[in-house]
Amino acid sequence: MKLKSFALGGAAIVGLALAGVPASAYTHHPATPAEMAQTDQLNAQSLQQAQSTDQTATSSTMASNTSSPAQSNSAGQMSSAAGTPTGTVALSAIANPPQTLANASVETSSGQAVGAVQKVVTGTDGKAQSLDVALLGAQSKIVAIDAAQLSYDQSRNVVVAQLSADQIQALPAAPQG
Repeated sequence: MKLKSFALGGAAIVGLALAGVPASAYTHHPATPAEMAQTDQLNAQSLQQAQSTDQTATSSTMASNTSSPAQSNSAGQMSSAAGTPTGTVALSAIANPPQTLANASVETSSGQAVGAVQKVVTGTDGKAQSLDVALLGAQSKIVAIDAAQLSYDQSRNVVVAQLSADQIQALPAAPQG
């Protein structure tokens, strides 16, 4: 019995001692100069493709901006002749507005934050008719803004109002219910 315990104990000690040694199947060899040159060439090709894709996207964006009359607003943002900042869409063009706009913030066309969307009121066609907006500030006021005076910037998840902050503050409280 002592011999068996001694043999098992010795095997355990040897096993523990070898546990810190990496497995023999793992080998690390440095890359050859040919492999490094091939990697550099592939990286250069990828960079060139990415740069040409960026240039194509930039030139098509510039072409679309010049094809429609645009003007810069007081915040320096580009806007269309209708006054809607570029990159935004009308609320009537949004599919499933209650879900899409649920967590959006609201700001003026000059970029001033005024509040957050509380509720989206939709018509029978499922399109947004108005938004109830909880205004920022000490007062806890919720106002209803007509959807025709709003657009949506999906990239920033921001509803942009065509009203000034003062005009929005002056709106009556939204009906509760």
